[in-house]
Amino acid sequence: MQTLSGCDGITVNTIHHSKGLEFKVVFLTNVNEGKVPYQAHKRQTNSSERLLEDDVIDGRAKFYVGISRAKWLLIVMHNFK
Repeated sequence: MQTLSGCDGITVNTIHHSKGLEFKVVFLTNVNEGKVPYQAHKRQTNSSERLLEDDVIDGRAKFYVGISRAKWLLIVMHNFK
Protein backbone atom coordinates (compact mmCIF):
# COMPACT_ATOMS: atom_id res chain seq x y z
CA MET A 1 0.00 0.00 0.00
CA GLN A 2 1.30 3.50 -0.84
CA THR A 3 0.88 6.07 1.90
CA LEU A 4 0.60 9.82 1.39
CA SER A 5 4.34 10.12 2.02
CA GLY A 6 5.00 7.71 -0.86
CA CYS A 7 6.36 4.97 1.42
CA ASP A 8 4.81 1.54 1.68
CA GLY A 9 2.96 1.07 4.92
CA ILE A 10 -0.29 0.98 6.81
CA THR A 11 -2.69 3.89 7.22
CA VAL A 12 -4.77 4.08 10.39
CA ASN A 13 -7.84 6.31 10.12
CA THR A 14 -11.19 6.82 11.72
CA ILE A 15 -14.23 6.13 9.55
CA HIS A 16 -14.88 9.86 9.44
CA HIS A 17 -11.38 10.69 8.19
CA SER A 18 -11.45 7.95 5.54
CA LYS A 19 -14.41 9.51 3.73
CA GLY A 20 -13.53 10.03 0.07
CA LEU A 21 -10.49 7.72 0.21
CA GLU A 22 -10.10 4.17 -1.09
CA PHE A 23 -7.80 1.39 0.07
CA LYS A 24 -7.06 -2.08 -1.29
CA VAL A 25 -7.67 -3.66 2.12
CA VAL A 26 -9.78 -2.29 4.98
CA PHE A 27 -9.98 -3.66 8.53
CA LEU A 28 -12.92 -2.51 10.64
CA THR A 29 -12.33 -3.42 14.27
CA ASN A 30 -14.55 -3.49 17.34
CA VAL A 31 -17.72 -3.73 15.26
CA ASN A 32 -20.10 -4.62 18.07
CA GLU A 33 -23.68 -3.64 18.74
CA GLY A 34 -23.62 -0.39 20.67
CA LYS A 35 -20.01 0.40 19.75
CA VAL A 36 -19.66 0.94 16.03
CA PRO A 37 -21.16 3.09 14.70
CA TYR A 38 -23.09 4.41 17.72
CA GLN A 39 -20.16 4.92 20.10
CA ALA A 40 -19.81 8.64 19.32
CA HIS A 41 -23.47 9.26 20.20
CA LYS A 42 -23.20 7.52 23.56
CA ARG A 43 -19.95 9.31 24.37
CA GLN A 44 -21.50 12.70 23.56
CA THR A 45 -24.66 12.14 25.60
CA ASN A 46 -22.84 10.17 28.34
CA SER A 47 -25.96 8.12 28.97
CA SER A 48 -27.52 4.79 28.20
CA GLU A 49 -30.71 6.23 26.72
CA ARG A 50 -32.16 4.65 23.58
CA LEU A 51 -30.93 5.97 20.27
CA LEU A 52 -33.26 8.03 18.16
CA GLU A 53 -34.10 6.83 14.64
CA ASP A 54 -32.04 9.70 13.17
CA ASP A 55 -29.01 8.53 15.18
CA VAL A 56 -29.41 5.00 13.84
CA ILE A 57 -29.70 6.26 10.25
CA ASP A 58 -26.62 8.46 10.72
CA GLY A 59 -24.71 5.54 12.23
CA ARG A 60 -25.62 3.27 9.33
CA ALA A 61 -24.45 5.91 6.86
CA LYS A 62 -21.10 6.20 8.64
CA PHE A 63 -20.74 2.42 8.74
CA TYR A 64 -21.42 2.31 5.00
CA VAL A 65 -18.61 4.83 4.48
CA GLY A 66 -16.30 2.47 6.38
CA ILE A 67 -17.20 -0.66 4.44
CA SER A 68 -17.19 1.06 1.06
CA ARG A 69 -13.55 2.21 1.41
CA ALA A 70 -12.30 -1.29 0.49
CA LYS A 71 -11.44 -1.86 -3.17
CA TRP A 72 -10.31 -5.48 -2.86
CA LEU A 73 -10.79 -6.90 0.65
CA LEU A 74 -12.89 -5.94 3.67
CA ILE A 75 -12.29 -7.58 7.05
CA VAL A 76 -14.85 -6.87 9.78
CA MET A 77 -13.85 -7.94 13.31
CA HIS A 78 -16.03 -8.13 16.42
CA ASN A 79 -15.82 -9.55 19.93
CA PHE A 80 -17.81 -12.50 21.15
CA LYS A 81 -19.29 -11.97 24.59
